[in-house]
Amino acid sequence: MLYRLAAVTLASTLLVSCGDESPFSDFTTSTTTTTTSGGGGGASDGGTATGTGTGGGSATVSSIVRKTQIPLIIPDGMGGTVSAFFESFDMGNSDESISYILGDLTNTEHVFRPDASGPVELYSRPSPEIIVTTTAGNGNKILSHTGVRDVIDYSNGNTQAIGVALGENVDTISDAGDIVAFTSNANLTFANPSGVNQLFTLSTDGADTYNQITTFTVNHAIETVVLSGDGRRIFFSSDDDVLLDGGNADGSYEVFSINSDGTGLARLSDLNSGRVKITRSSSDGSILALEIMDLNGIVGKWLQAFNTATEALSEIATTLPGGDIDYDMSADGSRAAYLRAGAIAGTSVIYVVNTDGSLTTDVLTESGTIRDLHLNTDGSQISFYSNVVFDTPIGADEQSIQVYTMTLL
Repeated sequence: MLYRLAAVTLASTLLVSCGDESPFSDFTTSTTTTTTSGGGGGASDGGTATGTGTGGGSATVSSIVRKTQIPLIIPDGMGGTVSAFFESFDMGNSDESISYILGDLTNTEHVFRPDASGPVELYSRPSPEIIVTTTAGNGNKILSHTGVRDVIDYSNGNTQAIGVALGENVDTISDAGDIVAFTSNANLTFANPSGVNQLFTLSTDGADTYNQITTFTVNHAIETVVLSGDGRRIFFSSDDDVLLDGGNADGSYEVFSINSDGTGLARLSDLNSGRVKITRSSSDGSILALEIMDLNGIVGKWLQAFNTATEALSEIATTLPGGDIDYDMSADGSRAAYLRAGAIAGTSVIYVVNTDGSLTTDVLTESGTIRDLHLNTDGSQISFYSNVVFDTPIGADEQSIQVYTMTLL
């Protein structure tokens, strides 16, 4: 297999040969055409796409294409090789911005991206400093957070540290990759002498240019901070009376927003429910993807699309078990997808839902591993990782887990 190593501080690329070559271009244009049926697919037969729609329509699978060559062995940085294991993958608003994290036996984690000439290593850190990455919508920047905050150039691996002196945990980045948003009680701009929680934005150019967005005088709980893709609005959830007007005196979790210039602080919801997690904003901030759960998070979760202009909720799914939910929304806010256990034991089902509530369709049922759904801009494609061989057979030097993109009609 051929590797391309993108230096962290150099735009040049070093080619490293390691074992048999398996050109990425052999399968980047191949497809698996599927037909709708009512049953589940097997891992060895390419899978079964289903199209059982309710609520006004259906969606069918046009193709499933393998997008990666995730290797079993990677360069160790000292002229040798080391065994690697898959951890996670991420992408922006297109499968042209896929990246994935591999760990190795030297307790180092690596960020790779696929390329026609083989996997390209963009970044590495000793474990467990890389835990999560978030990719800008246009795919040009990858934000590494939890531990070290670095912004990685997707094309060449050039890396810029941000917030070096502060240790802030940030995990939301604009589509352009130019700013991040986060909460802190530090006096970052000398406008927070009381040390209460405030919302900030930070540029990603390394200048550490902070902008304090809020001027709270009370130490409010600020949770699940999400920046709209265009960078104009910041959304967060809280169980406090953030506006100090008695409007949330019951202490329920609600959705709040503020413009990135510090104007327009508002409570958007009146949910009167348990904890609320904002998982995604559309690029223009018009639609939010929400997880609404009981206070203890055990009984169930409800997936909702929330219209920030009308404050209307559209049900995506109900009574999902507690714990993490594999769920994403398209950048234009039109479509969501989620994963849940199928009626047949051991199967998983991908559902596609229009965020206005007009369509629910189970598009794929499989007995193998399927995880980590990511939608493209308009929801016509869903990318995920799986050990099911949907496309070109897995090579002897490749992981059983690979990333696939499913195109819908």
